[in-house]
Amino acid sequence: MAEVFIFKNAGYENRVLDLSRTDNKTVLGWEENGGGNQKWRLLPHPNNTFIFHDLDGNYLGEDIGRDRPVGVADSIVAVGFRVEPAGDNNFKIAVFGENLVFDLGEDKIVRLKPADGRQAQLWKKERA
Repeated sequence: MAEVFIFKNAGYENRVLDLSRTDNKTVLGWEENGGGNQKWRLLPHPNNTFIFHDLDGNYLGEDIGRDRPVGVADSIVAVGFRVEPAGDNNFKIAVFGENLVFDLGEDKIVRLKPADGRQAQLWKKERA
């Protein structure tokens, strides 16, 4: 079984990757509360890493595209994510084969944006 992680945003103190309890689909940067909707497993595959929600086993990847919110899909989709070191114990979460990374907006929604190194695009990976 894959390890379980919490991803904390480097640009917004106390905000972590969180599966919305409102629609159970949208990924947010929410205040850390220790809930199961904030715990993620990394399932390694050749050349990329899929991230999936710990409780439901749904894979992230639906609605993938520039400026689109990151969401949960019902099955594995053709989108792989890399979790790459970005210095200072930070990581960027990027679409495999693209220059698009998870970017936490002021509205708390995680979207895919071109990588530019801003703190809102960097994440700390901690064991849950």
